Amino acid sequence: MKSKLLLLFSLILITSCNQSEDNYIICDSNYIFCNFFEIKFPDISQLSDDYSQLSIEDLNTYKKLSQDHKNNPESDSVFETYSEIFIPRFAYSILDIDALEKLWFGLALYPLDYKNNLETVTGQFYNEYQGFSKTIYGECKRDDGSYLKSNNSIIYNCIKDGVKSYDYWVTDEAFMWKMKCVWEEDKFEGINLSIVKAEIVTASDTCRKSFESFQSKIN
Repeated sequence: MKSKLLLLFSLILITSCNQSEDNYIICDSNYIFCNFFEIKFPDISQLSDDYSQLSIEDLNTYKKLSQDHKNNPESDSVFETYSEIFIPRFAYSILDIDALEKLWFGLALYPLDYKNNLETVTGQFYNEYQGFSKTIYGECKRDDGSYLKSNNSIIYNCIKDGVKSYDYWVTDEAFMWKMKCVWEEDKFEGINLSIVKAEIVTASDTCRKSFESFQSKIN
């Protein structure tokens, strides 16, 4: 048994390296739960079970919520119509040698707010509607200096009790997408024993690479 463990750790040490662009997998329509978007995730990560696959019915429901808000003169924010918590439609984790989760990434869909631009609607969310999420992730502040900020994307930095996270929002023509990435240690060794591979992971860089790669595939 000891010799098998030594061989395993030797293989891990041989394959250890820093993350590079070659160490990412594209989640696209080849994966049944990525029919409506494309995103990259590290090959040492494992896809989490805590997601609800998007369906045409979901898309139609979100579109109806957007229209209900748009047509209601008394509705100031789409979050008055849509009050659901973050529902992951895709999620991955990176574990350490003890199988402890060191980083978690999730992607969710939200109805589009036709009355407000992204900066306004996310400001409403964090100031008025964040609710339960705030108790877990603490205060979230908009990063106006980030290269990820644009007319249709915005990023917030959150921290509580040493746990850090990014909230990245993107809009397309019909929906808002939110990606959340959570970690505690900025740099750690991530290990996937299924493929016998280990890497030194920089958490914030890993999050941003997935953010950058995201593309909505909904026509």
